Amino acid sequence: IRGNIISGNIANGLGGSQGGGILVGHSSPAVIVQNIIIGNSAREGGGIALGGPPDSLMNNTIANNDGFQGSGIFAFGIFDGTIIVNNIITALEAQTAIFCRDVGIQDPLDFSSNNVFSVSGSPYGGVCTNQTGINGNISSDPSFASPAVGAYYLNDGSASIDAGDDRVSNLPPVDFIGNSRTIDGDGDGIPVVDIGAIEFAK
Repeated sequence: IRGNIISGNIANGLGGSQGGGILVGHSSPAVIVQNIIIGNSAREGGGIALGGPPDSLMNNTIANNDGFQGSGIFAFGIFDGTIIVNNIITALEAQTAIFCRDVGIQDPLDFSSNNVFSVSGSPYGGVCTNQTGINGNISSDPSFASPAVGAYYLNDGSASIDAGDDRVSNLPPVDFIGNSRTIDGDGDGIPVVDIGAIEFAK
């Protein structure tokens, strides 16, 4: 699942209300790369409900989704080998960005360089342990340009600029809008991939 805008969906099926934007079940692994997942709604996982075998989430922007348990991600089965790297995952006011029901982040080495942020709630909830400050994970307002009109570009000075992990395998060479993926966004002379779907460019 690559290069999509996934927006305005509501999960309210007979089988439950999980994964407003994407629901990953137990049957097969999913590779979710460089998508903008915004404005979706579900009781569990407004953006994504994740519960499959080793999955891969890389350089996605998951923001402004509505979820009672997990505004961004609801995890009901994250397994060893799952890779969650370079994602912006934000919560609506008073909600939790990532909520784990019964299986937490079992291998923190596979959960790295994400910006997980909630304005007045918690970045992590349920049995998910707080990963802030571990393996490059941060919790800071990503400073989007203008989310009210769908502009999820990073503003100059965002903590997500040059804060990703560019050593990860299969890193896309270009970002969501086709710009070079690894550039020197903070002007320190060292090009590093940004966190999120869109690379900052002055």
